[in-house]
Amino acid sequence: TRYYDNYLGKNISDSKDNVDLSEREFLKQIAMIKKSLSKKYMSVETLAVNSDIKSAIKKILNYSPDAIFNFVESVEGNTNLESYIAGLFDILGIPYTGNGAIALGNCLIKSRTKQILQSHGIRTPKHFITEVNEIPDKNKFSLRFPVILKLAREDASIGISEFSVVQNFDAMLERLNYLYTSFSQEVLIEEYIEGRELNVAILGEKVLPISEIRFDGLPDDLPKIVTYEAKWSPDSTYFKHTTPKCPTDLDENLKLKVEKMARE
Repeated sequence: TRYYDNYLGKNISDSKDNVDLSEREFLKQIAMIKKSLSKKYMSVETLAVNSDIKSAIKKILNYSPDAIFNFVESVEGNTNLESYIAGLFDILGIPYTGNGAIALGNCLIKSRTKQILQSHGIRTPKHFITEVNEIPDKNKFSLRFPVILKLAREDASIGISEFSVVQNFDAMLERLNYLYTSFSQEVLIEEYIEGRELNVAILGEKVLPISEIRFDGLPDDLPKIVTYEAKWSPDSTYFKHTTPKCPTDLDENLKLKVEKMARE
């Protein structure tokens, strides 16, 4: 297991625990699911997947599961391998929960996700993708400030903090330098648009009740975004003031519009 203090998206005291909080939370969820399944099924096992993929395949084949609850989000800290594991389950012909390999791969790469959305007529903020250590030309930079900076190939809000939204070009360069130094990865820069945070899940052909992340009580000086702390750090200000509401309150026209966009 690899742990990163910079997942928080900001510098923290050396006295803080150097722990991937998202991974710790997933371990809790896995334990809860195993406990629940064990009440109904006689044989429920967990398998941690690492770079020794041959060993994992052997164990899966020996166990011959009816289905797999797929909680793999990275392999030894490499999120790019997330979709490969789902592809492995496809090759083995074993049903599994969650999205398929193609969807997982597309969602991880934010620029590709935006291209797919735009191809379906769904608008997304204007953006720019940097190469590692690339410094944008101020004279050619056309995005409107404020902008938000995100790692181009990550999930779980890794690297996102209150410092991810910047108001001017110099602050953007400072944030870029932090992300390059901490993650050595391309960065997505896009125009920051403050609005409601809606989550729409689809099960088969059915759109499930729409959930919303509410920012009630979040201090005015903090951007209304779902940071790494908001997802994984219970003692943080962001976690305490980014509360989910499901189903959320939407007028019928907006609800139908959101559901239609999700299906597309």
